[in-house]
Formats: sequence, structure tokens, C-alpha cells
Amino acid sequence: MIRPRKPRVSSTDYPRMQQWTALHALMLGITVVACGVFIVAARRIKGTSRETFIRRMVGWALLVAGTAWTVISLDPKQFDIRESLPLHLCDVLRPILALGLITGNEHALTLTYFWGIILNPQAIITPDIIYYFSPHWLRFGTYWFSISWRLPCRWR
Repeated sequence: MIRPRKPRVSSTDYPRMQQWTALHALMLGITVVACGVFIVAARRIKGTSRETFIRRMVGWALLVAGTAWTVISLDPKQFDIRESLPLHLCDVLRPILALGLITGNEHALTLTYFWGIILNPQAIITPDIIYYFSPHWLRFGTYWFSISWRLPCRWR
């Protein structure tokens, strides 16, 4: 017996974060505060003996989180090629930033700095967060945390 096909879910059928809502305004505020906290913390440790250790630990945390994000998004139950391709800039930026922080590579840090300064404001002001997999809070949290971290990441 041939089963009828399930209707395909289009990219517009997924729940999305609406722009210019109270939630968006809240996240804009939290992003500004998080950037300020990251900048103050980075300036306090700059030139101290803890700078290299903290920079490497943050790099490892970002690398683990970025790898976990990739593994979760490639889960066959969650995977949607329309959301995974084309390759998004964030997918490239996550490992470059993490490896730049771990190794101290100036080229990687400079690249992520300029990408962050030029392109992140667009992602903050006009976010397009599509909740194409569960849990939705994970997608929401990783989107905003990764943006707020990339802006002030270059503290050397």
C-alpha cells in the first residue's frame, strides 16, 4: 500500500521571531549590556597573567558550543537543507573566532573583528531567527549570545 506523502513544510511555515516586538527590544538591550560587560571584562584582564588563560578558555567554550550547535542542527530529525544551505556566515565565523582565541592568531581575530563590526549590526537590528528545530530556546539563545560575543571579541 502506498502511503500519501506528507505536505512539505516551507521555510515560511516555521515559527519566527518577529522584528520590532517587545522581545526584540529586550534582546537588543541585553545585547548592548552584554557587549559592555564583555568589553569591561576584557579590558580588566588585558596585560595580566590571566589574559591568555581566559582567552583560551573562552575560545574552547565557543568551539565546543559551535560544534554542538552544528551536530544538533545536522541531526536527521532536525535537518532542513533549506535552512542549512547556503552556508551562513555565522557557520564560518564560529570556528574561526574560537581558533583565533585559542591560538592567538591575529589574522583570525582581525577577520572576525571586522566581520563582527560590519555584519553583526545587521543581524541584531533585523534578526531572522527561524525556529526550524527544537528546542526553540536553544536556537534563540545561541543566536543572541554568539552575536553579542563576536562584537567585542578582539581585546588584544
